[in-house]
Amino acid sequence: MPSGYFIDWSKYDDLLISDLPQMTIVEWCAKHASHISSKAVGARARRIGVKPKRYRPTAEQVSRMAAGLKKCTPEMLIKIKELRATTPLRKLAPMVGISYATLTRILSEHGIKHYKCVTLECDISDQESLAKVRRRIKAETTKYDPSKARLYREETLKRFLRAKLNAAKRVGRKDQNNNPRPSHEVTITLPYLLKLWEDQGGRCKITGKKMEHKASLFAVSIDRIESDHGYVPGNVQLVCMAINLAKNRYSNADIIHFWNSESL
Repeated sequence: MPSGYFIDWSKYDDLLISDLPQMTIVEWCAKHASHISSKAVGARARRIGVKPKRYRPTAEQVSRMAAGLKKCTPEMLIKIKELRATTPLRKLAPMVGISYATLTRILSEHGIKHYKCVTLECDISDQESLAKVRRRIKAETTKYDPSKARLYREETLKRFLRAKLNAAKRVGRKDQNNNPRPSHEVTITLPYLLKLWEDQGGRCKITGKKMEHKASLFAVSIDRIESDHGYVPGNVQLVCMAINLAKNRYSNADIIHFWNSESL
């Protein structure tokens, strides 16, 4: 079982306290609960304050590793350096005739960085996990490039206006008083809104303030000049979200008169 959330630990806590200090986690799992992962046992041991026995290689394992290190000739080291950039360690070890543990020791002693699989086409067993590979690929393909800052802004604006347009197309929604809103004709398109954005210079039609394409009172919003008509060309303007909220109660002429009032 990969996780310890659904395990009844009351059956195993006494065994953890009594046996785990004298054996490693892997040995404890093999003896008492082979269906529980070593990761879950380690997490439970830390939670109840039990320190397991630290794994130490046997004298035979140490001698085998030392013999493997002696096998590493200069020619083998050159071959390892050539292959390590394109070959996973599990496949590289049998190619050079040494064990996986010996190969990792050689790499660490000589400061050679081993290959990490970043494609989904290789064997899953050669990767840390499929999720890590996917995250790495996503990070590499979505790195921010300063030279493409304008393209990023345009793409963000498109997504924001598309969301606003889709919201305008929804019918049957209810207002704040839980009353159904009347459906209005929607004939505008995303290219029309982008052209409107360029014509207005990215500024609010009423206030002249620079609009943003993120959640704020200065966010761009689609507003109908005459609220009795639909979202049709000629009856649509881009205004700040604050102005659009004010127009829920007041008319377009009232908002313009208020903003241009000399008393401000």
